Amino acid sequence: MNKHLVVISLVCLLICFGLSGCTQNSGITGDTDKVTVSVDGIKTKWYIGAYDQGIKQYPDIVANGFYHDYPNDADDIRYEITGSVKNIVDRPINICFINATFSDEEGNVLGIISYCVSDLFMDESKDFKISVGEIDLAYFEHAEKYTLEVYVTLH
Repeated sequence: MNKHLVVISLVCLLICFGLSGCTQNSGITGDTDKVTVSVDGIKTKWYIGAYDQGIKQYPDIVANGFYHDYPNDADDIRYEITGSVKNIVDRPINICFINATFSDEEGNVLGIISYCVSDLFMDESKDFKISVGEIDLAYFEHAEKYTLEVYVTLH
């Protein structure tokens, strides 16, 4: 009888802990009791012949994740994290900072890019885009991972 109880308890624990990571804020730290963050993921974008008569054209290539094997004639290479942030408290949020920390395969931090969402009212959602452009890419060229932190100030 005790063996069955132990097995059932272990199965319940595994299910609970296994499913606990299936939330919108999985892997996101900070003020997650005040906002929820939904992330679409990260994409690598680049252009070939980026400007036509001074007007930026749509990207030629979009790759999911960190992609490092872009062609030599690629222009305006960038990584973009997109998603949305939603106020889940009963007060307006003055400012919500979303910090993306980029690291290499070994976990060494390469840099942090911040995005600021202002005036997020009760139950309101706003989209965000954290972009690492070509100027910063020298610091981030070996990026393989990212984590997000959110911090808010209330009205």
